[in-house]
Amino acid sequence: MQLIYGVKPLLERIKQGDQGIKEIIVAMGRKGPAIDNILLLASTKGIPVTSKDKSYLDHLSGGS
Repeated sequence: MQLIYGVKPLLERIKQGDQGIKEIIVAMGRKGPAIDNILLLASTKGIPVTSKDKSYLDHLSGGS
């Protein structure tokens, strides 16, 4: 499983074509134009989006 960290890298990957993106996980409460764009692109490409606590995302990324 490959993980993509960060809004900008994820936007670029989606714009290039979904290339096997199976799921997008967004931190709960995260908002803004870039997140809105990700949600719109994911919806049009049929990529499921879930919201998780930031601590879960930190765990996935190997952070604290």
